[in-house]
Amino acid sequence: AAFDAMGERPEGIALVCANHIPHARGMGSSAAAIVGGIELARTLVVGGHQLLPHHDALVLAATLEGHVDNVAAALLGGLTIAWGEGESAQSLRIKPHPELRPILCIPEGSVSTKKARAALPESVSHSDASFNVGRSSLLVAALTEEPHLLLEATEDKLHQEYRKSSMSKSFKLLNALREAGLPAVISGSGPSVLVLTTEFVEEQVREIAGEDFDTQLVKVSLLGAHSVPLTN
Repeated sequence: AAFDAMGERPEGIALVCANHIPHARGMGSSAAAIVGGIELARTLVVGGHQLLPHHDALVLAATLEGHVDNVAAALLGGLTIAWGEGESAQSLRIKPHPELRPILCIPEGSVSTKKARAALPESVSHSDASFNVGRSSLLVAALTEEPHLLLEATEDKLHQEYRKSSMSKSFKLLNALREAGLPAVISGSGPSVLVLTTEFVEEQVREIAGEDFDTQLVKVSLLGAHSVPLTN
């Protein structure tokens, strides 16, 4: 798709994709694969980053993925805010708090994104919508300047409870972590659980999660999608 958008198609290339992000876990593996392919295509074509500039790459990625939020994060890195559809897709990267230490608890089982989205209702109450708008605004402040507010900022009424029946173990863990004062959420559409904190609590999270989850401290990449030349 990126070659077509640039009007260039290099010959004689064999590609192998190794996507190390677990699939169907709410971790954005499909968005990362799409952005990786686009960035690679831009690198393989002479002048590719001019033929397919940043905004066009974002629009193409969003078109292939179906929405802009995950591809914006994969393309830009850091903390992103994304909005718009189709040609109007836009994104903004802001710097997260330098001490942010995300921790992922990844279960063995998976839940398809399509199934998770299908569990959401067509409409929600005004009070729940108002609640989440406030928490979303607070979350931006918490992730950038006021991390002590992360527990309150990660409260949600729009998507997690509706998906509870399809990921009961994840919700049990989610509740246990939050009861321990740890800012935990369902990662994406689940069933992974994400803890957003600036504290050194990996061992505490690992102990609460137990053997049913692979608990990993992950880094916040500020670089975004990029190509690295191979050396012999």
